[in-house]
Amino acid sequence: MAKPRGRGRVKKKKGGAPAPRKRRPLLAPEELDWKNFPSLRRFLSERGKLRSRRITGLSRRQQTQLAQAVKRARIMGLLPYPDQDRSVKAHRAANPVPAAAPEAAPADAAAEAPAGDAPEVEVIEVVEEPVAVGAGDAEEQAE
Repeated sequence: MAKPRGRGRVKKKKGGAPAPRKRRPLLAPEELDWKNFPSLRRFLSERGKLRSRRITGLSRRQQTQLAQAVKRARIMGLLPYPDQDRSVKAHRAANPVPAAAPEAAPADAAAEAPAGDAPEVEVIEVVEEPVAVGAGDAEEQAE
């Protein structure tokens, strides 16, 4: 016959009362508003991801409101999307910007350069015309 399990052992209980459940903070609705992005940043990780309820200590309803507020703030451009900076860096690495041509070129070199390299830019001068003064303005100037 099989030996019954656990009958010979006595489990020792750890002393003291059980730990009280962690209370969820009640936040004002203004703190979970998409326009209040500085307070929303404390619920985001360094990479821009939302922290879990276990870490933030919010209730289920508040965590949902927080997610909606962060989504709206991201759409409005107030908060970054997760790993947004990494995707920008990867894009820049794949598509480098060409080096700029030297600015200080001799005047003779500009005359010798072929016409197809750079389009010519036409300079337009702006001339201000005198504004006619009304009868009421002339009296004020005379005084």
